[in-house]
Amino acid sequence: MTENQELLEKMDAMKKELGQAQRQLAEEQAKYKRDTQSLADSKKHLSVELNSKYTEVQKLTTQCEEKGQAVKKLESQLANVKIINILNEYFI
Repeated sequence: MTENQELLEKMDAMKKELGQAQRQLAEEQAKYKRDTQSLADSKKHLSVELNSKYTEVQKLTTQCEEKGQAVKKLESQLANVKIINILNEYFI
């Protein structure tokens, strides 16, 4: 084999290696892009879900406060009824 043929074979082998490296790089870049997009989608979804849960917690907190106020009002009314009943027992 002549020196030119050896050099041509080496060049062909290097071209093959370069082609494989370029394909591998392209595949890795595509995978990175998919993974990045997947993470962005997950972040968006989780953000929406978190905001929904936060709104739900705020709503439940407001309902608890309203129920607590209603309970206090009923307790106050009950105390008044008990006082009236006690007064009625002594004065009637």
